[in-house]
Amino acid sequence: MKHRSLRTRIALTVAATATAVLGTAIPASATTFSHVSGCFAWSWSDSGWFTTTVYWHNRCSTRHRIEVVWDGQAYDPTVRLVNGDGKGNAWTTSDAVTGVYDLGRA
Repeated sequence: MKHRSLRTRIALTVAATATAVLGTAIPASATTFSHVSGCFAWSWSDSGWFTTTVYWHNRCSTRHRIEVVWDGQAYDPTVRLVNGDGKGNAWTTSDAVTGVYDLGRA
């Protein structure tokens, strides 16, 4: 029987541990939610990781305010000013988004 080198054994141990740890944290498929609210087209993905990010695009030519409402009472809504045709994102540790709203021209 051949003996594996120490480097090979360490590499196999690290690979097995990473598979065991990450294999349970990565979902087989993520659900992406895309919607439109006023001037904003926005989306977010239920990726199963530790943060949630909302991406948006202001499709109007004027500056508007966008509000992102996160799931959970501990999370304050995020409000941003977005220039016409502007894009952006916001993230938090909440696991979901309950609403994204166009608050009108700024």
